[in-house]
Amino acid sequence: MAKDDDKKEAAPAGDAPAPKKERVQKPKGEGKKKAAEPAGPVPTYKREKPPKLKALYDQTIRPQMVKEFSYTTVMQVPRIVKITVNMGLGKARTSPR
Repeated sequence: MAKDDDKKEAAPAGDAPAPKKERVQKPKGEGKKKAAEPAGPVPTYKREKPPKLKALYDQTIRPQMVKEFSYTTVMQVPRIVKITVNMGLGKARTSPR
């Protein structure tokens, strides 16, 4: 008990304890999030036509390569797996408009 009395005496007499903040009651059901609907698999995009460059390669370049390199089957012709386009920025990167 002596320790409790010391703490009370050490506190300045002019300071009153800070009032407690009261919690605001929210109506029930307002703060709840809606349950997520099951999304399922993402729909895939089906192309109607092949990409233009692939069609060009298959229709014109492949037959030319078969003749030029005298391949016996079409399967010997190299196929295109991925096309990467490099967009050079040059001046646009150093001098903004």
